[in-house]
Amino acid sequence: MSDPTLTKGSGTFFTSSTAILTLYNTQTEGVTKSANLINLPMPTGDSDEIIVFDLLGVTRELKVRGRFTTSDGTINNFAKDLNSLVAGKQGDTGGGQVGYDYTPQSTGVKITVYVNTVSWDFVAGEPNSLDYNLSLIEAGSNSG
Repeated sequence: MSDPTLTKGSGTFFTSSTAILTLYNTQTEGVTKSANLINLPMPTGDSDEIIVFDLLGVTRELKVRGRFTTSDGTINNFAKDLNSLVAGKQGDTGGGQVGYDYTPQSTGVKITVYVNTVSWDFVAGEPNSLDYNLSLIEAGSNSG
């Protein structure tokens, strides 16, 4: 299966080389679905006496982990591209939400996501390798 990509939905997103950021050598994708429940303890009650509210709806978070390896010195460009994903240009852009298009390897169904966190680490003893982690918040399906 090909490496997943992130592309800007209806805005401008340019990496150091293209308008598409390829997530090379994605090793794992994990999903956490959360009900975002609000729970309040009953005054003077024990832990089995709580009130639960489902006011915030359900969210789904995708965690993507991979390793970028190169032999041509583009590792700094990839790190720069990862950092640019959380440059404060997501969300409401004056005409609605604009996220990234992402097709998980696990489902093959294109979805819209927002990048919540990005982290990367250089691999000790491997100057041409970079381990990366992304936390993506699903905003909708583009599959129709």
